[in-house]
Amino acid sequence: MKVRLQMMIQDPRFAPVHGAKRRIEGYDVTNEHFCNGPATERVVVVDRDADSGQVVAGAKFLAAKGRRVLGKFDLPHPKDIDVESRTFNQVSVMATVLKTIALYEESDVLGRPIRWNFDGPKLTVIPRMGEEENAYYKRDLKRLEFYYFRGRVDSNQVVYTSLSRDIVGHETGHAILNGIAPQLLNGETATWQSLGLHETIGDITGLLISIDSPNLRKEVLAKTMGSIEDATNFSAFGEQWGMVNGEGALRNLRNTRK
Repeated sequence: MKVRLQMMIQDPRFAPVHGAKRRIEGYDVTNEHFCNGPATERVVVVDRDADSGQVVAGAKFLAAKGRRVLGKFDLPHPKDIDVESRTFNQVSVMATVLKTIALYEESDVLGRPIRWNFDGPKLTVIPRMGEEENAYYKRDLKRLEFYYFRGRVDSNQVVYTSLSRDIVGHETGHAILNGIAPQLLNGETATWQSLGLHETIGDITGLLISIDSPNLRKEVLAKTMGSIEDATNFSAFGEQWGMVNGEGALRNLRNTRK
């Protein structure tokens, strides 16, 4: 069954692509079995209330039925989706993780299914772990943790790192690379160089996931006349993170540092 997931292009509150008509795009998945959560055989989203620690109800899966040929999750029409919605957050982070996995499984990359570096088939994804300016891959806990935080300029503005496709791609890249080369994070064999390699691969993964968005790519290339030399919507990493704190981005991938 083909399933269409809705995922964030860019959070319009903090990192708008000027003139863009769409903020949410569909991502079609054909090789995964879905159930409520969302959950598949390899990834499960577990949402939890940060204050009580209690698990929050997950998004409801609607299988294809009658004239509806695509499976989907129970969400409003894309133009009516509120970025504060927990349910949309659950689906969007799942879509971004799965799209990152698919990127690595392409025939010109790994050319095979990815494997996690832990016992058990499923990577757990927590979209709103708690209030902190960070996101993590926790290999010992077999999960990705995404946090949220209030802006320093306006405390009423809240950034959910799980809605940032480059941050989600970065953390998923850590999990995938840990399955490919576990010695890079092993306490006995890890070095500053191997840890730096992890951060580099994570950032490149976030960059490629951004470029892989048809809508974002179209808008950026139209704005830059087809050049990516100064394409800040591609090279700027964690724009929501930086802009809500009065800065341009968390970091810029277009630099001359070695």
